Order: sequence, then C-alpha cells, then structure tokens
Amino acid sequence: MNSKLTKNIQRKQRGKNIVSILIGLILLLLQLFNFKLLPEAISAQLSAVAGLGLIAFYLYLRFTRKGAYLKRFFLDKLVWLFLACMLVSAIAASIYWDQSFYTSLIGYKYFYAYFIYLIMAKAFMSKEDADKIIKFFFFATLIVFLINRITFPNSLFAWRSEERREGITLFFFGHGFTALGGFYFLDKFFRERKIINLVWYILAFVCLFLLTRSRMNLVGLLLGGGVILYYSQFRWKKIFTAFLLIATAILLTYSEKIINVVVSETSEQFSKADEDVRSQAHAYFLSEFQPDFVTYLSGNGYPYGNSPLQKVLSNASFYGFYPADLGFTGLLTYFGIFAVLVWMLMFFQVFFRSRGKDVLFLKAYFLMLLSTCITGYSVFDPGYMPATAIALFLLRDNMIRRENAQRRSFV
Repeated sequence: MNSKLTKNIQRKQRGKNIVSILIGLILLLLQLFNFKLLPEAISAQLSAVAGLGLIAFYLYLRFTRKGAYLKRFFLDKLVWLFLACMLVSAIAASIYWDQSFYTSLIGYKYFYAYFIYLIMAKAFMSKEDADKIIKFFFFATLIVFLINRITFPNSLFAWRSEERREGITLFFFGHGFTALGGFYFLDKFFRERKIINLVWYILAFVCLFLLTRSRMNLVGLLLGGGVILYYSQFRWKKIFTAFLLIATAILLTYSEKIINVVVSETSEQFSKADEDVRSQAHAYFLSEFQPDFVTYLSGNGYPYGNSPLQKVLSNASFYGFYPADLGFTGLLTYFGIFAVLVWMLMFFQVFFRSRGKDVLFLKAYFLMLLSTCITGYSVFDPGYMPATAIALFLLRDNMIRRENAQRRSFV
C-alpha cells in the first residue's frame, strides 16, 4: 500500500515537473509574448532554442521510457505525417530555391510546437495537466492584452500594434491560448453555471475582437460560442440566447464605428473580388509562383534568413501577396498538398471521431481554426500552434478515456 502511494506521489510530482518544463519552453517559443524590450536578435533566437528544446525533451522521453507501452492513435500518425511533410518541403526548398536543408530546419522553429503533443502523449500526461497549461497561458495573455492597452502606442508585448478600423490592433504570440481558454471557460459556464466562467469568455471575446479588429476572430468566436451553446445541456438555453443577442447588440452599438468599418471593408472586398488583393494572391501562389508540378506535392519550404525563397516572397509582399493570409493555399505553398490533406484529416478526426461533453470546447476552437482556412493562417500561426498542439492532445486523451470506458463496460 505504501509503495503504491509512493508511486502515485512520484507520478504527480513528475507530472508537475513536465508541466513546468512545457510552460517554460512554450514561453520561449512565444518569444515571451513578443516582449519588445528584448533585442530583436535575441527574441528571434528564443523560439529556436525552444524548438530545439522540445525536440530534445521528446527524445529524452523516447529513450528513457522504453518500457512504457504507448498506444498509437491515428491522430499520432497525422502529427508525424505533418512533420514528415515539413522535412520533404525542406528538401524541395534546397532543390528549387537554393535554401539549405539546415536553414529550413532552423526556419521551422515555430512548427516544432507540435512536439508538445508528442511529449504529452509520451509522458502519459493527464487532462488535468493540460488544463493547467491552458489556464496559465489564458490568464497570462489577458494580462498581456491589458498591459498593451495601457501602454499603447508603445505596447510592451507585440509584433504589431497600430491604429486601424477606428481603433487599435494588438497582435502578439499567444492569441491561440486566449481563444482556447475562452471556449474552455464558456463550456465550463454551461456545465457549472458559474457566472465567473462566462466573464472569462467575454473578456477573451473583447480582447480577440475589440483589441485586434480582426473579422476572422469575430466570426470564429461567434461560431465556436454558438456551437457550445447549441450542444450544451443548459436548461434556460433560449433565455440565455436571447440575453446573449441583446448583450451582443449592445456591444455592437457601443462599437458601431468598428462594425461599420469591418462590414464596409468586407462588402467592398466581395463586390470587387477580381480586384481583391487576397484573390490575386491565391491565384499567384497556386500558379505563377510554383516552379513545377512537383512543388504542388512537396511544397516549397518555409522561408528563412536571406535565402532566394525569402527574397521571392519578400518581393511578392510588395503587391500585398502573403501566404500567411491564404489559409490552406498558404499551407500548400509551404508544405504541399499532402500537408493540406493531413490537416483535412485532422479536422475530420476532431469533428467526427471525437465524442463527449468534454471535447465541446475543443470542437469550438477547431471550428475557429477552420474558419480561417480560406483567408487566414491560424493553422500555422506561431501564436496559435502551441495551443493547437495541446488541443490535439486533449482529443487524444478523450479517445483513451472512451476506450477505457468501453473496456470496463464489457467486464
């Protein structure tokens, strides 16, 4: 009995240690939320150190836990396939764009966030451990938003802060945790009926829309929140929906100038589709930019340093053409059609293979990601990828617990 208790204590302590290590590495990967007081050269190296740290940590677990049986899931294979697509595209970058394989590996530093998923799976981390990480970064990003708002226009944490659409925009690495945490607390509100949880979602909504002026964030937050509301077991769902609509109307009235600017810009883009820069960018990266048919399959690699690939994409930016603004088209440009297929399969796993009340907020989060797959880049946004990796792990954890429950039901 004592030995079993000792093992449980050791397991919990090991879990705490891994959570602390992951929080530290994620902070570095997010470049301390783009802390501006750090010299740019040092800030850029933080994410590279974190990426290498994640790989090293995974390898450590891989070779020190040989005896531990790790059940494989299709989701695991998809994560590995995406990493394989990255390696293939690095080869293509070397062949077609004279960007060395080593340069590409360094350039992939943000994408090593998906090793977070592999680490958490290999370390047999629990849902509670993942929740701790989500909540830590959720509240940290709310504090960062507040600091940035107070210190604007000299925001302390931002890669972009400016006046736009009748207000200010504050962008820093970490928005993914604001969104994921917001949906987490909204789902918790419907299950536990505690107003404070609704307050946290509203604050996330305010930060991600009113402090970014992002149309994609607005659509994603409304879609995700709507899904959680629709599938919740909330007794007064209709009353709450009416209240939510009234509150939204008040918010939109208060922010009338913002909404008018957002709507007018969107309408103008739809009415001038042929002249829309984003439409032209889609056409460019799907045709003229591609060296030949092979790069549609392999991708062109991710630009880094002063490579020819970086220079070509910099030239394209003069016309307002950015792969980062093009969702799956940008993903295809970087990593090829197979990477797009991998992500389509991931979305299929999320929406059709995961079940249960505890994955509702995860589906809301991935619906927000999916809403940017045409005109955004949340799937491969450095500020979203760490949160996405943890969300994928929670889906995996859900699959394990469902399997265990089914196994017990047959006993």
